[in-house]
Amino acid sequence: MLHELKLYQSLPVNTEHQLRYCLGKYHSLPITMEHCISRQHILNCSFSSWYNCFRQISIQSKIIPLDDDFVEHLLEDGIYLPDGSESGNSSDDSENTDKAKKAFPELQSIVGSKIQDLGGSVFPKLNWSSPKDAVWIAAGNTLRCNNFNEIFLLLKSSDFVTHDLSMPFEICEDQSKGSLKYELILRKWVEVIPSMEFRVFVKDNEIIGISQRDTSTYYDTIVTHAEEIEREIEDFFDKHIYSKFFDPDFVLDIYRRRENDILLIDINPFGRVTDSLFFDWSELLAGGPHQEDIFRYVDSPGHVQPNPYMSYGYPKDCMEFASGVDTAKIVEALKVENLKQERNGTT
Repeated sequence: MLHELKLYQSLPVNTEHQLRYCLGKYHSLPITMEHCISRQHILNCSFSSWYNCFRQISIQSKIIPLDDDFVEHLLEDGIYLPDGSESGNSSDDSENTDKAKKAFPELQSIVGSKIQDLGGSVFPKLNWSSPKDAVWIAAGNTLRCNNFNEIFLLLKSSDFVTHDLSMPFEICEDQSKGSLKYELILRKWVEVIPSMEFRVFVKDNEIIGISQRDTSTYYDTIVTHAEEIEREIEDFFDKHIYSKFFDPDFVLDIYRRRENDILLIDINPFGRVTDSLFFDWSELLAGGPHQEDIFRYVDSPGHVQPNPYMSYGYPKDCMEFASGVDTAKIVEALKVENLKQERNGTT
């Protein structure tokens, strides 16, 4: 969601040029600065703001408030687990050992209890973003978490999460955090079929665009059932969403489990901070495409797009390691992963 601007740090140029480069190059968008998202709209899209209103059509979730100490711990440099974790911390790195002396027993206990309430496996996220860019560090390359340590490692390794914690209102006129409180969201683990994930763009409380979520894969089932899928999404919106969200403009992420069975996954800001997938923000901001072009998907194997998360599969720390910079970070990451595998009985 708020993470598409994460490449800022790698560009030694002014902010507007960074925005044009990041969004224009990686999402092929004609970038302009005319659309400013309000701070309140960002807050309205925070998970706890909308979940209670739509919980009956969403995935069962638990919301855990985070104190400032834990947020600061997530923002500290290095990859390590808090003191008191099952796998411990390496004793030969005094700097990281000192940093990891902080313990969060109450939070760990609450998280463990909530995980059990949700069936033993969860999908973690913060107010807006999930750590899907950090899946490379997880055993099995999955966001499925069974304990506090797995959740912490993903959050600690995620650029998306760091962006949410440090600059959630970066593109707003009012960029101050104010009294913003962060929350850990635990969502009951659900096996999601990528072919049935869709993003829905809503302007003035009307659907102006529907996009296949996974733009890097051709799915014959979407091509075969396109009209049926579009109709079901519109029926779902009319019945469950229309005029019930705080703002008239927003972006939905939904999952079609089966025929006439759709789940609301997330609500995102309506603006360039959200990936427009098969659309351009210029046309969406102008009111969307013609009605006959409202549903866009990969219609042939030759029309797939590059996977937008491939750039996160080779983390910045590994780049630094390859160039001989800051090897301590990557060594610590490998130690943590080795300890995880030993605990799970894998090699």
